[in-house]
Amino acid sequence: MKKALAIALALALTLALCTAALAEDPTAILVKTGEAMRAVKNMTIDGTLAVELAGQSMEIAMNMLIFTEPVKFKVTMNSSVTGNIDMYMEQTDGQLMTYINMAGQWQVMPISSAEEAMQAMQVPSAESMFKQAQAMQSLTLDGEEDVDGKTCYKISGMVDTPAQGDVPAVRMPMSVYIAKDDSMMLRAVTIATTDFQGQTMTATTTMDFTGFNTTADFEVPAEAKAAKPAA
Repeated sequence: MKKALAIALALALTLALCTAALAEDPTAILVKTGEAMRAVKNMTIDGTLAVELAGQSMEIAMNMLIFTEPVKFKVTMNSSVTGNIDMYMEQTDGQLMTYINMAGQWQVMPISSAEEAMQAMQVPSAESMFKQAQAMQSLTLDGEEDVDGKTCYKISGMVDTPAQGDVPAVRMPMSVYIAKDDSMMLRAVTIATTDFQGQTMTATTTMDFTGFNTTADFEVPAEAKAAKPAA
């Protein structure tokens, strides 16, 4: 009898601990993540953008190296449609400059912000992902999952994106994976479904965040700096 009671007590305690772990407030977790990510001076992002439209699919692979002090980033994209595209941005004499290599030709242009450069290339940035994560509504804590060997909270919700030009406003699901040990965001996934010329288009973006404050530095190629801005 005592043995049965001990087993029952152990099971009850285990269940209580599991329930308590899942009862974490997702909003509070995201607040801690915001504080942790603000201390990051550089990082690496590996991502994919998968688009499905009218039975056709396309995937763009992305690698991003981001530094905040001083401000600069490097983006490499590859797909069967666009081929390889390299983009650099750095701050020189107080001016942000973007260098884009497409088909061996460098294009140079001044910009007002890193976010503007990413929007021009239609590349989701780390900042935009963080903003979307903090703006998620109807938050749920979907248990725990492993990302790159680290145990993470999986938090899901809905994000509203405003209309931009011909692209209508979209309400899309988003999931973020937050490391339990240090509150860092290790992965973000969004799935946007919208109407495009009478066809349903689905765009799934997955971004993995690594190299926090350990990302190797880089230099903008000399041939890029030697190129002249478009008149």
